[in-house]
Amino acid sequence: MRRPLARRHRRRRTSLGAALLTLAVVALVLVAVLAGAGGTQRAAGQIAPGEPTPQSDASVPAQRVTIFGASPVEAANETWGIGDSNQGNGGSSATIVRYSSSGWTIGASLLNHAGEPLSGFAPASSTSGDTYPLAGEMTPDGSGALLGASQGGANEMLLVRDPGGSFQQTTPLPAPEAGEHALLQLEEKLYGGLRAPLLAALEEANGHAGALVVPVRSGGGTSDDGVLHWDGSSWTREPIEIPTAAKAGFHVLAIGASSPTNAWLLAELSSEAYPSGAVALFRRRLGESGETTRWQPVALKAGATPHEAFPLTVPL
Repeated sequence: MRRPLARRHRRRRTSLGAALLTLAVVALVLVAVLAGAGGTQRAAGQIAPGEPTPQSDASVPAQRVTIFGASPVEAANETWGIGDSNQGNGGSSATIVRYSSSGWTIGASLLNHAGEPLSGFAPASSTSGDTYPLAGEMTPDGSGALLGASQGGANEMLLVRDPGGSFQQTTPLPAPEAGEHALLQLEEKLYGGLRAPLLAALEEANGHAGALVVPVRSGGGTSDDGVLHWDGSSWTREPIEIPTAAKAGFHVLAIGASSPTNAWLLAELSSEAYPSGAVALFRRRLGESGETTRWQPVALKAGATPHEAFPLTVPL
C-alpha cells in the first residue's frame, strides 16, 4: 500500500510544480511582450536606479499595508500602498499611503463618483481577508487604478487616480444583464471568487487615468469573453475573439499594458482542443472609424492561421 501512496504524492508534487512553472512563464511572457513592443511610457526610460533605502513598519502611517505600485516619473521614489488607518474610535478605514524621497505620508482621501469622501471602502481581498497585491496598479506617470468594494463587499467599484489627484470612484457600472451589448453580463462581477483581480492601469490620450478590467463570472465554468475599459469618462466592453475550438474553458490568466495601444492578455485554452495547460497570447486592437476595439490572438510564427490561437506549453 505504501508504494501507490508514494506515487500519488509524486503526481501531486509534479502537478503543483507544473502549475507554478506555468504561472512563471505567464509572467515572463507578459513582461517580455510589454518591454519588447515599444510601449514604454513617456519618460519612463529616463529613470535611473537609486540606492535602496531600508524602511521599518513603524515608519508607515497605517497598518496592514499592501504595496500596489510605483510612479517614479511623477515624483522620485514615489510608491503607493493601501492599509488600515486607526480612526480613534475602535474602527478603521482604508487609507492610501504614499512614499517619496521625503518619507511616508498619508495620501489624499478616497472619493466617490460625486467627488465626496468615500466611506466603507475596502480593497479587493482574498477569502482570508488579505488585500490582493493585484488589486491596484500605477503607471510611471502617476495614473492609478484600484479595485474594491463598499457596503461589506456588496458594492464593487473601480477607483482611478489622475496624475497629481486623488483616487476617485468611476461612474458605477449598471447591474449585470443579458445581451451581447451589456457591460456586465449575467453572473459577472469586477472581481471575486478564488481568482485574483485582473487589472491594468492606463494613461489615456486625454491625460486622464484609464483601466482595463477582466470581469469574473461568479458561477464559474463559463468562459471569459470580454474586457471592460474605463477611458477616463465612460465604460465600454471589448470582446475577446476566442477561436471556436477554444470557446469551452477559455479563461484569462493575466493582463498587462504600458499604454492603450500596447495591451496584452494571456489566456488558458480548452484542454479538449489543445494540449493540457496550453495558453495563448492576445493583443488589444483599437477600433478605427467607429469599429469596436477587440482582443485578437497573436500569430507567433510565420504562416499561422489568422485569428487562430497559437498554443504555448511548458515542457515537463
